[in-house]
Amino acid sequence: QPPAGLTALSHTEGIVLDWFPNFEPDLQGYYVYRWETSAAAARRIHDQPITDSSFLDHGVQRGIAYHYAVTAVDSSPQANESGRSEAVTVSY
Repeated sequence: QPPAGLTALSHTEGIVLDWFPNFEPDLQGYYVYRWETSAAAARRIHDQPITDSSFLDHGVQRGIAYHYAVTAVDSSPQANESGRSEAVTVSY
């Protein structure tokens, strides 16, 4: 199930993302995706699933609007990934 309740806020150290945690018993973690324009492909911005339902993105530049979405991944050998959450947009 895709994560819900994604929010993004500009912070002095980057962009802070928060979402409601998933409660599936086989949840391994989450992947965060970012893109800069509506035509750009979303890129996963870290290699391993994160276990918290929040993330601080340090890889941003001032004056740019960023779009984000989050997926959940399970602990099966296939590492099944959910669909993406609803996207949010924030300027840094």
